Amino acid sequence: MEEIKKQALLRALAMLKAAGCKYIVVDPDGAQHVEGDLKLAPPEPERGRKLKTHRPHGALVKYYKPLIENMQVSDYVQVPFGAFENEKNELAGAISAWCATNWGPKTAMTHVTETAVEILRLA
Repeated sequence: MEEIKKQALLRALAMLKAAGCKYIVVDPDGAQHVEGDLKLAPPEPERGRKLKTHRPHGALVKYYKPLIENMQVSDYVQVPFGAFENEKNELAGAISAWCATNWGPKTAMTHVTETAVEILRLA
């Protein structure tokens, strides 16, 4: 760390101490400056995307949208899993979200079977 930065850090630490503060400061070199009985919490694990797939963005919508976009009230449609056999719940969730966004909440029911996602439009 540059000398001027060290002096600024020491000045800041002196001010905190004079004010009676408890603190932990980790400088750019990784050194800890501790006043009081504080302990540094362990870092939180890095969070990534929950859903990691090998399919291109928008592939689910391109698959199911042509099958359900023209549904009318009381229509029933089955969307077969096809290439998304290993992503059954993701497909059902995407369909439910699309229905709620385009038709409104609670306007469709979805159900996952062994071979397809069933959709019933209610309103």
